[in-house]
Amino acid sequence: MSLNSSTQTFHQFFSSLGFDDNPFAYTNADQEERLSSYFIPPPYFNSVFGNPEQPRSFIVFAPRGGGKSAQRIMIEHKCVDNEVLAITYDQFEFPDIAKATDVKLHHHLRRILRFSLVGLLVNLHSDPLLEEQLTKEEKQIFLKLAAEHLCEIKGADLEIALNSLKSFKDKFKDFWNEWIPAIGPGIKALSSLMKPIADLGDIGGLAKYQDPEFKSSKSLKYQLRLTVDLAHKLGWKCIYILVDRVDESSLTGNSAKDSFALLEPLLRDLQLLEFPGIGFKFFLWDLLQSECERVVRTDRIDLEILDWDKDMLKRLWEKRLCAFSREQISSLEQISTPTSPYTIDDLAFTFANHSPRDMIRIGGKILSEQQELDPFSKRVDELAIYRGIEKFCSQRAAEIITKSKVLQELKKVRQVDFTIPYLANEVFREKQASTRSRMVVWRQQAAIIEVERIDDPRSKQKLPVKLFAIKDIRVAKEIYPELDTSEFLKRKYRRCPNCDATVLRDWGDSDSSNTCHDCRWDLSGQRDDVEGWRRKELATRRRRQYREETLDSEAIQLSFLDNDSLT
Repeated sequence: MSLNSSTQTFHQFFSSLGFDDNPFAYTNADQEERLSSYFIPPPYFNSVFGNPEQPRSFIVFAPRGGGKSAQRIMIEHKCVDNEVLAITYDQFEFPDIAKATDVKLHHHLRRILRFSLVGLLVNLHSDPLLEEQLTKEEKQIFLKLAAEHLCEIKGADLEIALNSLKSFKDKFKDFWNEWIPAIGPGIKALSSLMKPIADLGDIGGLAKYQDPEFKSSKSLKYQLRLTVDLAHKLGWKCIYILVDRVDESSLTGNSAKDSFALLEPLLRDLQLLEFPGIGFKFFLWDLLQSECERVVRTDRIDLEILDWDKDMLKRLWEKRLCAFSREQISSLEQISTPTSPYTIDDLAFTFANHSPRDMIRIGGKILSEQQELDPFSKRVDELAIYRGIEKFCSQRAAEIITKSKVLQELKKVRQVDFTIPYLANEVFREKQASTRSRMVVWRQQAAIIEVERIDDPRSKQKLPVKLFAIKDIRVAKEIYPELDTSEFLKRKYRRCPNCDATVLRDWGDSDSSNTCHDCRWDLSGQRDDVEGWRRKELATRRRRQYREETLDSEAIQLSFLDNDSLT
């Protein structure tokens, strides 16, 4: 099949279903051109943006795929309409740094100053009349700052600085599309950008404006104040530094501890976080929360956790489908073979496990399976739905459980909840100390969670023992490949009506539990006197404790020192 024919078939497939394009093509917010049409602002979104007249710093935590970058992008858009100079700080490559723990405050400040100055230069170049707003003395200050932070800039560094000005592409659209390509790449571009301040001829001419006082790292906050003053003179109400993708840097990789280490100099400096005319907005991996709260003055700096419940996911799903179907499709159920007892949309919400990204991936998997079955179909078949769900669960389980041996061991268990005595005596036939060591690795892999103590009929001492359960529904489904999706959900899954947790149990077994591991609600329906908000608060604390333990190997080890479970 030719490329043109393949592209035509691709578009015909989505058109037959009622879409003008693939609604699940991207899971990276930076690639989503229609994001603003289906963005769901969290309850505290306006607080994160704040008041540009009195900017404040704010920290948002969310799991990977939880909407941090989408929120940052919408803050960028909001900055355009509110005269806020937005600097997106999402690249953390320092030429003289080999590891995250070596990053100091001056490394961050120099990059922030560079990005801000380039932003002001682009602003001046796009509107030459702004030059008249600056006095001769202010132009001299601008030249001194540029000499310090731009004089030796490389072409690649300038490109990074321009990329940090993501909101400028909307505010100065004509300039960005026409002038940026015209002025050329690298240092030539910088020479052109400097013309409203001084016609240097060559960027090397900046060197004569260097100020020895600016060489000292101790003067960087003073230079930052000068930059804020220049921004105010050019019409900006303030500067927002939008910090994102810290855990995607080559310095941090997949390490929460390295991600925190990289940002710790910024987070520790209360004077900087409360700097006049600047607001730092951090969009951070939730595994950094406990470390951040250890060093951040939470009485002065606000923070929030971005949690997605089913209602929020449903609204996002509906708006996304509408955006790609000219407002004609708000649920996949409209264009699918009916499934029971769960609709195709309910299946996507359930197996997304509170993750917007995973919900999009599930939708993509299902439509890919349908395209394989029949690229000309006008409906999504039941077979495509369940194949897509099962393939996604298999892929996601392997991403969550990175050690294949752990997944193989869990498949041997043949239950989604279990005790140490059961595993030691009935499954692995080994000493309980060996089982504990095995389960420590499971816990480090985020495979299991502690539920509560239960009476163990196998215990000779008749003492209560800890009950553990599989934490993630995708991992649980992978353990039971022979069960079709509906049967698996019927036997193993419930959703806690109080805290929205996914509760996986061997329902009905004598040594199982009806208790939600997060909020302690009894899912058997028995009433209690605890108010719903208190249970949600308890669930929040429990989830935070789990995240903290995930980063602490010693805490995981201690959690398995359960002498009561010895038989």
